[in-house]
Amino acid sequence: MNNIGLLVRSWGRVTEIEPVTPPALPTWFKIDDGSGVNVKCLIPSGVTLDQDWGYVVVTGILSCEKVGAELHRLLRVRVQSDITPY
Repeated sequence: MNNIGLLVRSWGRVTEIEPVTPPALPTWFKIDDGSGVNVKCLIPSGVTLDQDWGYVVVTGILSCEKVGAELHRLLRVRVQSDITPY
């Protein structure tokens, strides 16, 4: 079974936000969903991140990203309301 392209929801602790130099804005962040493998969340322009977020719920389109010889989990966020801090 291939679940790429499904709209899914994941939640967890924010572990990393793309390091950028202002005025550039981050284009991704990672969450620890408890599985032992971080989930990278890509964000489109217009979506903002808060450095103080501890935990978030993220809704997005499930995808993957090739890093070296491995495939890593990837969520493609659509709009600001797809990210809910708690």
